[in-house]
Amino acid sequence: MKKSIYLLAAAAIFAACNENKGYIVTGTVEGAADGDTVYMAAVEGRRLVNMDSTVIQNGTFTFKG
Repeated sequence: MKKSIYLLAAAAIFAACNENKGYIVTGTVEGAADGDTVYMAAVEGRRLVNMDSTVIQNGTFTFKG
């Protein structure tokens, strides 16, 4: 019985960890025109490396992944 409870608990934890909901980043930009591009970048060494990009619409942008 004790092993069954541990197995059930481990399965529940594993299922919770595998639930990949992704991410959503939303923002606003003042002074930017519709159609301008916003970049999400990471720093690698001394360089910025673009990871994703999106287009501004009505002063807002959204990254989804």
